[in-house]
Amino acid sequence: MGHSPNTGKDTRSGKGVFSFSHIISLLFVISAEYPMISYIMYHNDDMELITATLSVVFTNLLTAIKIITFLVYKQDFWQMMQTFRQMHQQSVQTMGKQDGYVTEANKLAARLGKAYCISCAFTGLYFFLGPIVKIIISKMRGTIYIRELPMNMKFPFNDVDSPGYEMAFVYTVFVTIVVVTYASAVDGLFISFTINLRAHFQALQQDIRNVDFMQAEKKVQSELISAVDYHVNLLNLSTILRFIYMPIVFAQFLITSLQVGVIIYQIVTHMSSIMALLVYFSFFGSIMLQLF
Repeated sequence: MGHSPNTGKDTRSGKGVFSFSHIISLLFVISAEYPMISYIMYHNDDMELITATLSVVFTNLLTAIKIITFLVYKQDFWQMMQTFRQMHQQSVQTMGKQDGYVTEANKLAARLGKAYCISCAFTGLYFFLGPIVKIIISKMRGTIYIRELPMNMKFPFNDVDSPGYEMAFVYTVFVTIVVVTYASAVDGLFISFTINLRAHFQALQQDIRNVDFMQAEKKVQSELISAVDYHVNLLNLSTILRFIYMPIVFAQFLITSLQVGVIIYQIVTHMSSIMALLVYFSFFGSIMLQLF
């Protein structure tokens, strides 16, 4: 009893630090919009550079929307995760058929989430490894290389010479890591939630089909009441999921549509560069995976 207040205080403190880290990440992502927009304004007569930068601007903006949504509905996220865990445990204890549906759904969600994360990580890795590889190759060949940042950004200080270049490079790398992490996490949760809901609806359908109406009336009523309660619970979860992800889905369709146009333009204008095509097709693949 005497330890209860301290435990609650520690828990609240942990949640406060956790929320603070999300807020810092959000501000960090939003701050990246300024150097990218500055780059666009500086190269306002170069359509190729503008479109290349816009694709990153849109991705960064979408990540900011995802972080804001996560912060606003953070408790709902945790509640849904806990509810799905409890439902999975109950399915293991009661009906093996139901457990089969949910287990397969979890495996599918894990595979899709991993594929999306790898796609995002590969694109981010290419962005900040590209300039490093070019610097190494130029030194090996003894040629002059004009320094480039991982992303198209223009800072209010000298970001070409040292130490400004190193500072801008590290900043860009951290922005990339935050964007990839939050995009993968929020989208991965959406994949997991939707696939699990579908599996539970399939399990409910199977439960209803398996009801034996030839058994005792009380037993039939008990099974039907259980099925109705199960259905109501799933409908509530569906409503919460739709409410949470509505702003993300709306923004995703809008921004992804713009990104697709920008990426297609970049692919068409870089048909002669294999490395550029690899990164743009990877980017295009991750965008389409988000859309579907």
